[in-house]
Amino acid sequence: MSKSSKTQVKTDSGVVEVKSKFDAEFRRFSVSRHEAGKYEDFKQLVERLHHLADVPFLISYTDPRDGDLLPINNDDNLGRALLTARPLLRVIVQRKAQQEDCLFHQFHHTEGSPPPILPLKFYLRIAVSRVLFLHKHDCSALRQQLRLLIKR
Repeated sequence: MSKSSKTQVKTDSGVVEVKSKFDAEFRRFSVSRHEAGKYEDFKQLVERLHHLADVPFLISYTDPRDGDLLPINNDDNLGRALLTARPLLRVIVQRKAQQEDCLFHQFHHTEGSPPPILPLKFYLRIAVSRVLFLHKHDCSALRQQLRLLIKR
């Protein structure tokens, strides 16, 4: 049986092959495209397979159409991920960043005092190197500061 016909059988059967990555560790498992509609069940399965009982984590997947990294954080996103998987759903599991990792908290200032003045190259370096970090973590205050800086 050729590889393409094997793939066709798996796709037609309603079973999605999942390849999940956490740090340098990979796991492969299968889920039903139609029965795995609960995000919490999927999250518990990933948690069990990667031994993440005490580790807060985020789940994302790579969209096969355009290569974007999209979150799986509710039933709808999980359903969309399973429907677009062809034939493999590539899942990336990442540790949630601690609050201290957010740049806003490193440069936090008290109410009424002016924000710290930092060189423009610092902000540009942050914007380039932390784009994914800022996208994935809620550092809206820092994002707003960067937007204001860019408008100047």
